[in-house]
Amino acid sequence: MHRIFLVTGRPGVGKTTLVKKVAETLYGRYLIRGFITQEVREQGSRIGFKLMTIEKALGRDGEEDWLAHVSLFRGGPRIGKYNVNIDAIDNIAIRVLEDSLRQDTDLIVIDEIGPMELLSRKFLPTVEKVLDSDRVVLATIHIKCREDPRLRKIVDRKDKLLVELTLQNRNQMYQIVRHEVEQAIRRFRKR
Repeated sequence: MHRIFLVTGRPGVGKTTLVKKVAETLYGRYLIRGFITQEVREQGSRIGFKLMTIEKALGRDGEEDWLAHVSLFRGGPRIGKYNVNIDAIDNIAIRVLEDSLRQDTDLIVIDEIGPMELLSRKFLPTVEKVLDSDRVVLATIHIKCREDPRLRKIVDRKDKLLVELTLQNRNQMYQIVRHEVEQAIRRFRKR
């Protein structure tokens, strides 16, 4: 019986799209909180990522801020060519996750548990609190999760289902993940 659903896969395979689609399908029937990290492109080139509340990601009122950008936030931490805005992680992602634990949230969405987010010292302890709660969690996790001891602890949990998304299985995986997440919500809601 799984309560935590982790989606991993290579960059660009559709992890965020899958999680967003599942959340959109279930939104309104269940109380869903969390955040999505959306890539931003200009003239065909990726210039960064925006971190947005699930409400904002689904086209409703919500918050967003730059998580990382190729030219903004210089002088701060970097991952590859991106300057990372730790304030967005601390002020949006952390707050939304903490709020979700104080409410009767049915599903908590975390997109993503990866190198940029881990730059915030508050991020991993907050994610661990969420994972240790009694809430159903749908999260994306970096492809190298087994190589990072901090992330290996998460993927080694017994109460999780780890799904590796590929170009070949992503349409089928959406149906499976949506079904499994909804079943978990129903099971844990009755407690």
